[in-house]
Amino acid sequence: MSRPHQDRRPFRHDRRPPRQRKDFHVYYCLCGEYSLILDKPLDSFPKRNTDQAYALDNTKTVFKWNVKQGEPIIIQREQGYEKQVRYLCPRCDLWIGYKAQDESYAGDYTYILPGGLTEKQDAIPVELREKLDNSANATVQTDNNTLPTTSKPEEGLPLAQ
Repeated sequence: MSRPHQDRRPFRHDRRPPRQRKDFHVYYCLCGEYSLILDKPLDSFPKRNTDQAYALDNTKTVFKWNVKQGEPIIIQREQGYEKQVRYLCPRCDLWIGYKAQDESYAGDYTYILPGGLTEKQDAIPVELREKLDNSANATVQTDNNTLPTTSKPEEGLPLAQ
């Protein structure tokens, strides 16, 4: 019987290159549904001047969506028109982001709207929390009810429609 070749050198842990752990950032819709995983924090991306949406360069950014595609729409901008393919939460249909497609469009970007996603499941995003903190009157709309947080709900800031 022949024996399989055995390496007689002692095993050394430093022979293999160390694995680098990549931390990913998970973002949730306001309804609690997982919507986006990114390779770096959302607030580290530049913002688009037209609507303050975060601009993700698709050629340099690693991300994974959990969205459904909405109907394309045409938006009028100062420079002309822009066709957008919108991305919606698969659970509640909240508009989370979009991809712009038009003749003057240069680059491969996906845009994430501010205020629609949070890193903590079932939490209020930072953008909306700041508005609530600065607002004297606010209301929160649920499925069938409007819940005032002050005595004057008609002047409030609705969080959902």
